[in-house]
Order: sequence, then structure tokens, then C-alpha cells
Amino acid sequence: MKDDKLDKEVNRFYHDQKLSPEMMERLVASTNAKEDKLEAKKVEFSPWYASKVNVAMVASFTAILFTAVQFMYIFKPAESDLILRVAQEVALNHNKNLATEFDANNYLDLSTVMDKLDFDLKAPGNQLVASFNVLGARYCSIQGQIAGQIKLKDQAGKVLTLYITKSNDALSGLHNRTQERENLLISSWREDALFFSLATPM
Repeated sequence: MKDDKLDKEVNRFYHDQKLSPEMMERLVASTNAKEDKLEAKKVEFSPWYASKVNVAMVASFTAILFTAVQFMYIFKPAESDLILRVAQEVALNHNKNLATEFDANNYLDLSTVMDKLDFDLKAPGNQLVASFNVLGARYCSIQGQIAGQIKLKDQAGKVLTLYITKSNDALSGLHNRTQERENLLISSWREDALFFSLATPM
């Protein structure tokens, strides 16, 4: 009985205990301070996370760009390769020595009869080449484009062949380039919208 009475007295004592207003304010302030610290950590974390995301995005974009440049390099021929391929084509056409399809002794007449050309055939601005005698012409192609192959003869009686086609981004890069191939000196240049290549026996 005594123990029961003691328990009741202890419970009543603690039940009647209340926090003073000052203590209550301190506890509330402490709780608020902890919440403020958590919010501050969130604010600090956000920019860090954002910067990491930005770095990852930049790295991904750089990798994609690098890959694209590699593919462009693979599929776009190097200028030296293009010079070689044009020289091979010109040398092959010259050495076939096929008969002319159009007999004329000037560029104007050839321009009139060669109506399949998708450009205006005209004499080159190079005065030395323009002074060679025109023997005739035939159709051919340069890098997949239709071209005119003009057979010429110089003052020494040497037969040369001049190739004329439309210029494009790739061919325009071969302006004033020369290549020796199969005992031929192959000179290439651009004039306005036209690309010229001359095969001269060495």
C-alpha cells in the first residue's frame, strides 16, 4: 500500500511540472536554429550539384563534337587526297587519247555544240593556255561532275588536254596546284565559277 501511495505521489509531482516561458522560448529557438542550418545546407548543396551537372553536360557536348569532327575527317577527303584523285583522273583521260567528239578550233564554237555541259564553256584566262590551238573536244567527268576535255596543241606541236568543269567547295581548294603523274605535269586552277586542269607531257 505504501508503495502504491508513493508511486501516485511521484506521478502527481511530475505531472504537475511545467516548463517556464523562458525555457519554452529557448527550446523553440533551438529547434528553429537547427531548421535554419538544414536549409542553409540545402542552399549550399544546390549550386554544387548544379555545377556538377553543368560540367557533365559540357563534357558530353565536347565528346559529341569531337566525334562529329572525327567523322567529318573520315568521310571528307583530305586536300592532298583530292589533288591525287583529280590528277589520276586527268592522267587517265589524257592517256586514253580518245578521238574528239566535237571538231572546232575555238572555245566559242565548242560552247555552242557541247549543250550537255551545265556551265558556260569559255577560254581560260591564262593567256599562254588560251593561245594554244584548239583541236576539238569531248565530254568527260572530273570527280563525278560533267566536264569538257579540250584537246590542244602548243607552238612546239605538243598535244595537251585541258579539262573544264564547274568549281565547287572541294575543287576550289586546288587553285594553283600542280601534280606530276605518269610523265605529265598536271596544273589545276580556278577562275570564277569554273575549275581548270591542264595535262602537259613532260
